[in-house]
Amino acid sequence: MLASSVARRSWLFVPGDRPERYAKALGSGAHAVIFDLEDSVAAEQVETARRSLSELLSSDRQDPRVQQFVRVRESAPYALLHADLAAVVGPGLDGLVLPKVDDVRVIVSIDAALEVWESLRGMVPGETRLAVLVESPTALRVAAELAGASPRLTALCFGAEDYARATGLAADDRSKGLAHARAALAMASHAAGVEAVDMVSREFRDLEALERSVSEGRSLGFSGKLAIHPNQVATINAGFRANAAELAWARRVVRAYEEAGLDSRGVLSVDGEMVDAPVVERARQLLADAERP
Repeated sequence: MLASSVARRSWLFVPGDRPERYAKALGSGAHAVIFDLEDSVAAEQVETARRSLSELLSSDRQDPRVQQFVRVRESAPYALLHADLAAVVGPGLDGLVLPKVDDVRVIVSIDAALEVWESLRGMVPGETRLAVLVESPTALRVAAELAGASPRLTALCFGAEDYARATGLAADDRSKGLAHARAALAMASHAAGVEAVDMVSREFRDLEALERSVSEGRSLGFSGKLAIHPNQVATINAGFRANAAELAWARRVVRAYEEAGLDSRGVLSVDGEMVDAPVVERARQLLADAERP
């Protein structure tokens, strides 16, 4: 099991019933690959997908730096979830993505079930992480509670398609109506101390549009973004990484603060702006994150 010390910028979906696509997804540069058992898999292909994923997750990792998640077909009731857990829980699985969750009790139930499966599979309790897809106004309203329901929670992700269906909004990252929901989800994630993962951009051939979407998501407070095609990964990773100007600013801030002999308190001026400890910490975070591909 891998622990992520920095935010995963790119989360790439790949259909669970398309094993011929697994290697490309895992080699795309994505920080997390989500093998999907939900929307992209037809009912008659679910068992085939489970077998394929079980084989993948029990084999050696293609790239140990890539997190391996599975979006389960159903989050509740447990009887519907059981077959997914039986197929995928093991040392090769980093986490589950839970769809359509708007009740804390669902996460509590899954947490307890995972503890049993981890014990059966010889794992350390708590190893399997959880990412929750927020896909309805109800889920958004209780997003911070969902994030705090289990120490396994690592991310809240915005599921725009279902959210748009529930609200009558367009499932478009240019939608002003969705911008409020996205910002609210990002803030709930920060309040809970988990990663904030932005919605999918459908224009996977239009990288300029994707760059704009990534920039907007970052400005709203997101730390990463869902992807539906390997071609989106590099743009997403680059967009959530500090640019050259930001890194130069961060180096100047840290150097000035250290040369002044300041620690967790004290204020000084850098480039005509006042800098205190929170600003310095942000600068250090940018520099640390820049070390990641």
